[in-house]
Amino acid sequence: MALATLEGNANAGFVKSVGGLSLAEMWRDPEVLRDFYWNQELSTSKIALRCGCVPSTILKWMTKLGIPRRSLSEAQRKVIKSNAWTYEEEKKLRELYPRGSRSEIMKEIPNRSWDCIKARASKLGIRKKFRIYKEIQWNPSPSLCYILGAFLGDGNVAGRKIRLRVTDKEFAEVFAQNLSQLGVRPTLVLKDRPQKNWKPLWHAYGSNKMLVDRLGNITYEEIERFAIAYPLDFLRGIIDSEGNVGVYANSLGAKYARCLIWNSDLRLLEIALSCINKLGYNAVIHDYRQCSKAYSLNLLGGSKKIVKFVSEVNPSIPRKRFQNGS
Repeated sequence: MALATLEGNANAGFVKSVGGLSLAEMWRDPEVLRDFYWNQELSTSKIALRCGCVPSTILKWMTKLGIPRRSLSEAQRKVIKSNAWTYEEEKKLRELYPRGSRSEIMKEIPNRSWDCIKARASKLGIRKKFRIYKEIQWNPSPSLCYILGAFLGDGNVAGRKIRLRVTDKEFAEVFAQNLSQLGVRPTLVLKDRPQKNWKPLWHAYGSNKMLVDRLGNITYEEIERFAIAYPLDFLRGIIDSEGNVGVYANSLGAKYARCLIWNSDLRLLEIALSCINKLGYNAVIHDYRQCSKAYSLNLLGGSKKIVKFVSEVNPSIPRKRFQNGS
């Protein structure tokens, strides 16, 4: 039997015959088994797959025909050899691992698991080089005061991200724009919610460790210092988040304008009240904790005065503005 023919067919997967031998004869021929096992270095499982039988059949006939098997150490060396990293794989690992994402690395090194890639990088002394986050100027500014007002309402922090999730696209866009003006690269995406008939949410977020740490540990004294420095921007952020602006009718049918800010943090509303007073307007805080577990900051004055205040603040959400001055 010509072994050249045997080798050519062995790589084709399932073998129907080799050198005129049928399937039933293949694993009984010592020359065939010896060539598969020693020359081509196939395992008994792979030989069985190619011959169309089970591994126990191959083991039985190897023992019967007196074909020696690899020792445990030889089998282990074979596994190590088959799993050895190639020069090209290590080259790609050195290039991509320090700054590349997991998906990028695994796309270029497809035959390795992520755990295997991390272990190899650790063995080679390759370390991840995380991006150095830009330092934020932690001083009062219009953008920072708007972000602060919005964050204290609907915002939150997660890991190194400051996030906002709202139904109003305009709100999310303005939040992202102000993040960008601070030097934080924003991301804006629309995501559906699992509940049926619920509006999808706009997600606006950016990563900056310094900003997240500052916002996560900010004191009321700092909030007040920022808010008083730029009251319009701070109030715009908090009204976008927690404001209720609109035209209502009383029991007699007379229409009036109203502007409220809802929040469960009394101290925060007191700071907002100070900003309103600085702009020359008056407001009062009502306690609605028994029914809504929150406080309400109500702007005082006639409809014209309230419309004027809202036009000065100029909320980013269209439904929170008065149309045509009324």
